[in-house]
Amino acid sequence: IPDIDLYVCGFPCQPFSMAGERKGIEDSRGTIFYECLKVIKNKKPNYFLFENVKGLITIDKGNTFKEILKSLKNLKIYNVEWKVLNTKDYGIPQNRERVFIVGIKKSLKKKFEWPKKKKMESLKKYVDWKDTRKDELTKRQRNQIKLINSSSYFIDISFNFHKYPNANKYSPCLITISSLFNYKLNRYANINEYLKLQGFPISFKQVVSDNQLKKQIGNSMSVNVLKELFKCIL
Repeated sequence: IPDIDLYVCGFPCQPFSMAGERKGIEDSRGTIFYECLKVIKNKKPNYFLFENVKGLITIDKGNTFKEILKSLKNLKIYNVEWKVLNTKDYGIPQNRERVFIVGIKKSLKKKFEWPKKKKMESLKKYVDWKDTRKDELTKRQRNQIKLINSSSYFIDISFNFHKYPNANKYSPCLITISSLFNYKLNRYANINEYLKLQGFPISFKQVVSDNQLKKQIGNSMSVNVLKELFKCIL
């Protein structure tokens, strides 16, 4: 690995997510953090940024998170801060809470402050109105739709009978298994909508299937939040 100034890592969230089995570091994916730690130990970047689901804080009664913070602080050369940030607080209307851990070399003597919140944009702007196709739903899904307020834009129909009371303001969190549905246009959300809700330009080069790209977007960090963090870190 070449020398690194800024190291960014979103180690697998499935072991810590409320949507998963929450095995934590007992899941082999949960140990990838320690591989990331090796990179920091060996390359000693000026800055590092870790991201994961909010559930990382509470799993195993908080002991896993304490161990992660302890491992980073034991490196002795970094000031380490953490905070839960929500994508919708930084312009893009997606309800996505994620914990971010920031490390800055003490030798840089740099004061770090978390980004200030920004006004959330209208969710209406994130609808691809040109896509007028219609998708068939199962009987269960049709019954679920009946519970949704008519002012809604996006809901996730993979969760049974959730009413999404704020679906007129922001979309639910995009995840790997999302079935994001455009309520206004009666179809599944398309790639453009997924990209925009994560802060990617719609010109993003697609090299995999729509299904695989939607999974990748659900696994990604929100670009708008990263931009604000980079401004504060750098």
